[in-house]
Amino acid sequence: MRMLLYVLCFLHAVIIVAGRHDEAYVLMNLFNATNGPLWKSNAGWGDFSLSSAPCFWAGIRCDDSSTQYVIRIAMSDNNLTGTLPSSLNALLHLQRILVDQNQLYGSIPSLSQLTLLRELNLEDNLFSGTIPDMFADMTFLYEVSFANNDLIGEVPLSLYSLESLVILNLRDNLISGTIPNFIFTSIRVLGLERNRLFGSLPPSLSDFLPQGGGGFDINLSGNLLEGTIPPDFFTYIILVDDRIKRTALRLNLSSN
Repeated sequence: MRMLLYVLCFLHAVIIVAGRHDEAYVLMNLFNATNGPLWKSNAGWGDFSLSSAPCFWAGIRCDDSSTQYVIRIAMSDNNLTGTLPSSLNALLHLQRILVDQNQLYGSIPSLSQLTLLRELNLEDNLFSGTIPDMFADMTFLYEVSFANNDLIGEVPLSLYSLESLVILNLRDNLISGTIPNFIFTSIRVLGLERNRLFGSLPPSLSDFLPQGGGGFDINLSGNLLEGTIPPDFFTYIILVDDRIKRTALRLNLSSN
């Protein structure tokens, strides 16, 4: 009986290590696709000599359980050059992807399998193409930043409609289309400035007013939007294009 217990424990350990190494191989896809040898920090990458790989690799964090799944990739300003591989979808426990301020290009891959994702920061890169419609099941996602890339097309409704979202930053792209009449229940920061958005402001803009007080930041400047701003906004700071700013000033004076 004791021998059977030892065997079961051994097999369990083997399965854990094998699973961890599977995640390590997925991360090596990222390393190879983004010129890993020239990263500013790549300590440990490619080292499979310890059973804890890849948890000791630079920029990688694993959870505290016995399985030690990868939960964070933190590679901000690390000279990543290349494309972001879709194989990251295999890191099912991933919670944060922080690869901003690099030279990543090409399309943003669909990461729809990463349903535990909380933060996705791809800003200050060279991504092009449209934003993939991948957010429907990301119910924990609270921050998305694709700012300062070359993204085109409309923002997917699955992103606009995320009830968990607190920060959405899409500034300085080539995003077009109208802002839909959506409702953000928890949003505090919305950055859509310097894109190609057009049309009227949605009536649901009033829903950005935080419940129970507190501040928030909305920037819609540098677009082709038109219409009026709800008077309730005049107790907050909002940056909009000149056409709306003049309307806001007139409404502000009339509301006193």
